[in-house]
Amino acid sequence: MGGRRRRTYELTEQGRLSLNGARDHWQEFAAAVSAALRSAPWPTTN
Repeated sequence: MGGRRRRTYELTEQGRLSLNGARDHWQEFAAAVSAALRSAPWPTTN
């Protein structure tokens, strides 16, 4: 077939470690934001 060649990429070990660290920080941040939003009711407007 005359189509384009498919390119594939892989993370290096350093990239994998970096991704895992970033994912851990994101999960901590998301949990903190979720906890803050659950802790107080939203103000009502009239």
